[in-house]
Amino acid sequence: MNEKSEISRTIIRILRHASMDVGSKPDAQGWMQVRALFLKVLEQFEGAKSDCLESFSEAMYNLAKGQRVEIRKEWIRATCGHSLVISWDDTSVPTQPLYHGTQLRLFRKIERQGLPPMKRSAVQLTSNLSYARSIADDLGRGIVFQIDCDASIRSGVKFSVRSDHVWCATAIPPECLTIVSNRLPVRRP
Repeated sequence: MNEKSEISRTIIRILRHASMDVGSKPDAQGWMQVRALFLKVLEQFEGAKSDCLESFSEAMYNLAKGQRVEIRKEWIRATCGHSLVISWDDTSVPTQPLYHGTQLRLFRKIERQGLPPMKRSAVQLTSNLSYARSIADDLGRGIVFQIDCDASIRSGVKFSVRSDHVWCATAIPPECLTIVSNRLPVRRP
């Protein structure tokens, strides 16, 4: 793996899972100062100091372009995937279908238990079916679920929009899930 990819992975790991190691505590919504993040990355890539600022800047640009991070002035946060406890600064009502791509081997468990956050602070969703399919494909034999957002909200699920297609939610009950097959939803019997 090249240095730029490794820097991107390090940025995401710090923002999602190890922000406390940076020496600057993130606020309740997961925001931390870009400078503190850069110093931690620089510390981890000590042998590459001359190129680190350029690689860091490029990695941040690519992560923001891919909507994996959100940047506001001198602050940055991961859009989703946190194992850190993050409080939501907003709740939203989805106006379009939402999807979740995962491993096929988890189907029976999801059928019984629904979609819990697992080791994350929220369930990660997308309004982009192609993106959900790519997540499922990246995991090997994958499966995509469509979320019945209205039924989920009636069940007490809270949603939060993180970017133009990335959403987070609290645990989603199994009765609010439909398997997506051949680009059309197929209801379970």
